[in-house]
Amino acid sequence: MLADPKVTIRWQTFISIALGILAFFLVVGSNTLNPLNEHWLLVGGDPTQHYLGWVFFRHSPWNFPIGLNPANGLEFSSSIVYSDSIPILAFFFKFFSPILPEPFQYMGFWLLLCFILQAYLAWKLVALISSYFWVRFFSTILFLFSPILLFRTDMEKPQVGHFFILAALLLNLKRDVKGRYWWWFALLITALLVNFYLFAMVLGLYLADLLDRLFISKTLKYQSVLAQVLGLSVSILLVLWQAGYFAATSAGQSGFGFFKLNLLGLINPLGWSYVLPDIPMQSSWAEGYMYLGLGVLLGFLLILPGCLSWPKQIVLRAKERPFFYFIILGFFIFAISNQIGIGSWEFSYPLPPVILKIAAILRASARMFWPVYYFLYLFLIYELCRRYSKKVAVAILGILCLVQSIDLYTGWKMNRAATSSLEPTLYSNPLPSPIWSDLVKQYQNIKIVAPRDQLIPDNMARFLAHEWKRFGRLASQYGLGTNATYLTRGEQPELRLAVNTRLLQAMQNGIYETRTLYVIPDKELGRAWCGMLNQPNAALMRIDSYNILAPNFIKDSHLGKVSPDQMIRLTSGRPLISQVIELGHFEKRSIQSSSDPHFVFCEGWSDPEPWGVWSDGNEARLYLPLPEGRPKHLVLQFQAFVFDSHPEQSIDVKVNDRLLPSLSVKSAKGNRLVIPLDQADWKMDYVLVQFDFKNPISPKQAKHSIDDRQLAIGLESAVFQP
Repeated sequence: MLADPKVTIRWQTFISIALGILAFFLVVGSNTLNPLNEHWLLVGGDPTQHYLGWVFFRHSPWNFPIGLNPANGLEFSSSIVYSDSIPILAFFFKFFSPILPEPFQYMGFWLLLCFILQAYLAWKLVALISSYFWVRFFSTILFLFSPILLFRTDMEKPQVGHFFILAALLLNLKRDVKGRYWWWFALLITALLVNFYLFAMVLGLYLADLLDRLFISKTLKYQSVLAQVLGLSVSILLVLWQAGYFAATSAGQSGFGFFKLNLLGLINPLGWSYVLPDIPMQSSWAEGYMYLGLGVLLGFLLILPGCLSWPKQIVLRAKERPFFYFIILGFFIFAISNQIGIGSWEFSYPLPPVILKIAAILRASARMFWPVYYFLYLFLIYELCRRYSKKVAVAILGILCLVQSIDLYTGWKMNRAATSSLEPTLYSNPLPSPIWSDLVKQYQNIKIVAPRDQLIPDNMARFLAHEWKRFGRLASQYGLGTNATYLTRGEQPELRLAVNTRLLQAMQNGIYETRTLYVIPDKELGRAWCGMLNQPNAALMRIDSYNILAPNFIKDSHLGKVSPDQMIRLTSGRPLISQVIELGHFEKRSIQSSSDPHFVFCEGWSDPEPWGVWSDGNEARLYLPLPEGRPKHLVLQFQAFVFDSHPEQSIDVKVNDRLLPSLSVKSAKGNRLVIPLDQADWKMDYVLVQFDFKNPISPKQAKHSIDDRQLAIGLESAVFQP
C-alpha cells in the first residue's frame, strides 16, 4: 500500500502519542497524575504493595546494593524489586526525595507513559504491515484497547508496561534498525528495572533476533555475537545485583501450574463483555486472563474463510525467522504449563523437579503468553489488509475498534472508578486512634508476632492478611521499619520459622527491643503478659482492635495518656484464700472484662475445656496473683495422660524460678501438686508455675485418635491455702 501523502511521519508520530494520551484519560483518568493523590493506591492488594514499597524505600537511607529496602520487612526484607515498585522510577525519584512533597506517588505518571508508548510502538509495528494512515490509526486503537492491558491498570502497575513487548516485536520484525544492539541493550536493562516477567519476554525475543541474524540472514558474525552476549551478560548481572534481585533467598516459589493460561482464556471475558458470557474455568487468580476482546474475535471470524492458507503463510514466514517463531511457540507452551486447562477440565503431565524449580521463577506462566497475544493482533491486521481492499480493511478495522472499546466498557469503567476516586480509601487511615501519633515518635520498629500455629503462613495468606497493609502503611508514613510486609518473592520458609520462633521465645522471656512496638495476637496474650513480669515498664494495650505491647511505656510516661479501658488486664484481681479457682473455660467476655478469671495461661496450653485444660508441648507456664493474707500453699488438681503403654509422666516444676522436686505421675485422675510458698513468693506478689514435661505424647502417637497435641497433664483447679 502507498503512503498517505497528506500526513507526514512527524504528524503521524504526534497522532499516535495523542491517541495514547486520550486513551489514558478515558480509561484511567487525570486524578492519578496528581502526585499528592495516594488514595487510589491504598485500596489493598497489589497497588498498596507497590506504593508502600516505594514509601519505605524513599524514607530509608541509601544502601549497597542500592535496591535494598531493609525497613520493608526487617528480617524478611529484600529489595525494591520484590515489592514491584518500578525500581527505575524509585531510584530516580529517591534522588529528589528531599525536595518532593509528602506524600508523593509516581504510579499515575507511569501509567500515562505506558499508554503513550503502547500507542507509539503499535503505530510503528502496524507500519510494517501497511503504510496507510487509517489502517495504522484504527489498529493502534485496537492495541490500546487490548483487554490484558486495561485489565491491569487497577492492579499490577508495573505490568502495564506492555510497550516493552511491542518494542521487542518491532526489533524482531523490522529488517533495518540503526543501532539495533543499543536498542536491545536499553530495552533489556530498562525492562529489568521495571518487572522481571517483562525482562524475560524481551530476553527471549532478543535471543530469537540474535540467532536469526546469525544463522539465517547472516548479518552478524560470531565475534560480534560473542561481544554482544558478553557485554549484555555483564551489564545484566550488574543491574541484577544493584537492583537487589539477589536479596531474596527464594526466587522460585510455588504457583507454577496454578497461575497458568487456560486454553479457553482467549474467549473468556470474565465480566469484561456486555455480549459474551463468562466461561467456568479453574481459578488462576486472574493470571490466565487473556480475553482478546469482542472486536478482535469478530475480526478473526472475518478472516477465518482463508484459514486454509495460514499454514502456508506461517511456514513461509518461519523460514525467514525460524528462531522468532520458535520462541513464540515456546512462550505459548510455557504459558499453559504442565497443568493444561481447558475451561473447567484439566490434565497434567510430569516434569523433572529441576525443571519445575527453574520454571517456578516465572511461576505466573500465563503472562508469558503476552508476546503471543500481540502477535495474534498483528496477524489479524495483516490478514485483513491482505484479504481486503484498502478501504474495506479500514472500514472493518474502524468497526472492530468501536465494538472492542464499547464492549470492554463494562470492565474498564470499574477500573476508572477506582483510579479516579479522590475519596480516602480503606488503608488511608487504617489505625485512627490518636495514640499512634505519640507511639511512633518514640519507637523505631513495629513487629507483628506470629501465633504459635502460624509461624510459617504461606505467601498468599500473608497477602490476604490486613496486618501488612495497616501496619505497613503506618510504619512507612513515619519512617519506621516493620516485619509487616508482603513481597512477591521472599525468604525461605525455614528463615520465617526461625525468626518467628525466636520472637515468640524472646517475648516469653520478657526480652524486647526497647524501641520496637509489638503487635500480639490474641492466642499469645498470655505469653506476652507473663513475659512482662521481667519488664515492669512495659504496657499491654488494646488499640484499634489490636493488642500492642510497648516496652518502656510506663517509664516514658510522656508518650501520651492511655485511657484505662485501653489497658489490657488478663486477671480480675486477687483471689481469696481457700477460693477454688476453676481452670476450665468460661463464658466469652471482652478482653478487659472485670469478670475474667484469677489466672493467666502463659504458653504451652491447649484451648480450655469445661473440666480444665491440657498442656500441649514440652513446657507450660501458669500465672496466678497471690491473695491477701500470705497463703502457705498453692494446691493444683490435675489429670495426667497415662495409659498401659505410657504409664508415667515425668515432670520438672519451677515456682518463681525455684526448682521443686521432680514429679513422676502414674495416675490418670485425682493428682494433686502442693506447692509451698514463702516470704520470697509473698514479696513477688504472684506465683509463676513452670512445668517441663520430659515425655509428653499425643493421642495420635498412642493410636487413640487423630489428635496430635503433645499431652502430659490436664489442670483442673487451683486453690491457695492458709
